[in-house]
Amino acid sequence: MKRIRGENQNSQIISKYQRIIHDKFILDVLSLASTRLSNNEIANQITSMYGFKVGTSVISNCIQTVQDEMRDWHNRPLENNYPIIMINGKVFKIKTEESRRSKYVNKTLYVVVGINADGQKELIALYVSNTESATEWMNILVNLKERGLSETCIIVSDGLKGLKEAIENVYPKSNAYYLHGSYD
Repeated sequence: MKRIRGENQNSQIISKYQRIIHDKFILDVLSLASTRLSNNEIANQITSMYGFKVGTSVISNCIQTVQDEMRDWHNRPLENNYPIIMINGKVFKIKTEESRRSKYVNKTLYVVVGINADGQKELIALYVSNTESATEWMNILVNLKERGLSETCIIVSDGLKGLKEAIENVYPKSNAYYLHGSYD
């Protein structure tokens, strides 16, 4: 962070010699980053929001830290203690910028929730893809198996396209149940 000499800089967000930044600050940085602003633009917005200057390296470090944590979470080994998993995919229209023109494309968010032996639900995986297909489901289930989810007794889903075949190939001993509607 840039140092401003000759002024008393007592910030309520980042105190002198502080190395850990408050969650709200990080959430604000990530929120601004999600709008596709540059690090300079984010730094300017943070300056107007909080009343102190922040260098682009601080912005970059905040974003990189969260990306690293997300990658670690997504690649973490799974304990094989989820007798039940619930799988769902939801298609969203996402606005993208291509050649300075806005365009909407479909993206599928895949969510995998495990229910442990104590009955507690845990989010165990999130995936984003351009399509919902048997190939994508196969990749997801193989990834779960490689991360340690070697067996599961029951798989609950709403009969998504290609999922049945993927389950039969990756988890042939599991019982698959297909429900329509919400399964909270």
